[in-house]
Amino acid sequence: MPDSRPSTGTRITSSRRLMINTVLNLMNQVVTVIVNFAMVGFFLDTLGEERYGIWILVGSIFSYRNLMSMGLNSAVNRNIPVHLARGDLSAVAGVVSTAFAYFLAPALILSTATLIVAFNIESWFAIPAGFGETASRVTLIVGLAFALTLPLQVYNAVLSSYQRYDLINMISVTSILLRTLLVVFLLHSGHGLVTLALLYAGAEVAIRALSMVFGYRLMSGLQISPSRVDSALLAQMMTYGVSTILYMSGAFLVLKSADMVIGALISTAAVSQFFIATTPILLLTTVVQVFSQAMKPAVSELDEFDEQSRIREMALIAQKYTLFAILPGLAFIFTMGGAFLNVWVGERYPDPELQSQLETVLQILAIGTGLRLSQHTNFIVLIGKGQHRAFGIATAIMLVASILLQIAAIVVFDASLVGVALGCCIPMAVVSGIFLPVYYSRLMHIGIEQSFKRSFLPATIGAAPGVIVIVVWANYALPTSWPELIAVVFAAGATTALGVWLFALDAVERARIRRLLPL
Repeated sequence: MPDSRPSTGTRITSSRRLMINTVLNLMNQVVTVIVNFAMVGFFLDTLGEERYGIWILVGSIFSYRNLMSMGLNSAVNRNIPVHLARGDLSAVAGVVSTAFAYFLAPALILSTATLIVAFNIESWFAIPAGFGETASRVTLIVGLAFALTLPLQVYNAVLSSYQRYDLINMISVTSILLRTLLVVFLLHSGHGLVTLALLYAGAEVAIRALSMVFGYRLMSGLQISPSRVDSALLAQMMTYGVSTILYMSGAFLVLKSADMVIGALISTAAVSQFFIATTPILLLTTVVQVFSQAMKPAVSELDEFDEQSRIREMALIAQKYTLFAILPGLAFIFTMGGAFLNVWVGERYPDPELQSQLETVLQILAIGTGLRLSQHTNFIVLIGKGQHRAFGIATAIMLVASILLQIAAIVVFDASLVGVALGCCIPMAVVSGIFLPVYYSRLMHIGIEQSFKRSFLPATIGAAPGVIVIVVWANYALPTSWPELIAVVFAAGATTALGVWLFALDAVERARIRRLLPL
């Protein structure tokens, strides 16, 4: 039975803080997205398709490092708010000490794995002739940097546990902008992949070091030491964390596994092409995750105070808000995805057949991703409550099935990138479109009908004006330049916002938003 005692601890969560943190996260991601989109063309021009494919491949290999964390960051992000709510600061120190001690082991394993991959990357993957040594050096630099900073990532979880997303985003935006300036200058000066790897590795070290400094300041007076390491607590956090990391990384790893399968069975040039097609999907994923990122510590705190009705209300509202972004985003991809890719990289990929193939890949991936993203806030609620194990297991099955289907698409059916995209999409659609909604509905006692009326129906009505603008624009004046695409985005965004305000928000939600505006 839930512990309903009144807490003598600290309450951090408020509607205002939750919305401000969401806005800050969104601003950070806007900067990240703009920089990443701009840099893709720059990398293709300065590095070339094959060397850029090597860079993507190395990044995809090390994306699996997140599994080595066993989801402990998420466990830290749940445990600290709970202990703060109880007023147990000694337990906070125990959580951080235990997590830091654990991360030392995977850091050592990752260092060893980096050496193995670096010395075998040319034989394991279709590395172009003459680039084997470069690929090996880049692997060493990137992998060892990740290994060095792995134990420090616990402090990012500390900052989010205290809901200090202002500090997280300040560190992130500053490092991205400085790193980008250096990358542009040095690559224009004739430097190559090794220099690029050194710059990204240095930025990673700087980000983690600053997070540690700010984390220590927040926990001033708390002793972080080996004497506070608790094996029982570690087991409990790992049980919680494994399911979390599987789901949180699942869709991303599906796409990254595709990069690796393509790199091993086709070519690094094809890796670049597939990455281009998946980038809009990753953008949509990022936007949706930003909307829900600040929810988890808030749910953990509310759960500790046994405020289940508020959690259910937050869940319904959060799902509705994320659909405001998902629905217009999917409409844009299906009606203007090809136009977007043509404007973005059309000059570098002038072959009409290849452009059509990339558009098809994008649209296939949008189906599975859209279904998964519609369930993302539901998952955040469950990890805040510590009831998300089934989501993690389902995602692990989805990932394995996806990898097998991708390999079969190439080896058995001799399919192109479209076959790989189908291998990614089918398991994602089955798990996210059928299993997860039914499971969540039963666990949270939120009926499908209630979810439809409170979330999907108002979101569809609110987003409809923006969707209509996109569809009409695509049929009568398909964009052929960046200014035209930007005009579509702003017009669709404005009409969606208006539709949401007029048709999808109730009086309480409007009043809450007004209090945030400097009017």
